[in-house]
Amino acid sequence: MIRAADLAGLGVRTVIADGHLGAAIRAEAGRLGVTVVVPVLEAETLIAFASEREAGRPDDLAPIYVREPDAVTQWRARHGDAT
Repeated sequence: MIRAADLAGLGVRTVIADGHLGAAIRAEAGRLGVTVVVPVLEAETLIAFASEREAGRPDDLAPIYVREPDAVTQWRARHGDAT
């Protein structure tokens, strides 16, 4: 998970994020000229998009989670933190 202040040091040109992206990170992305794109949740589409945009290999991609997935939050609420 990252803070808005961390974005500049990552050297990214594109952030793929849904509507839950924090306002501070969205604003910082705009200030830095980083494009924010709403995800299309199909593996083939994401790999093609990343390959076109970054001219890299799909296995060079790494997710950055700005918030814990809801399923994990719900699991911990029901079963406790098992990590």
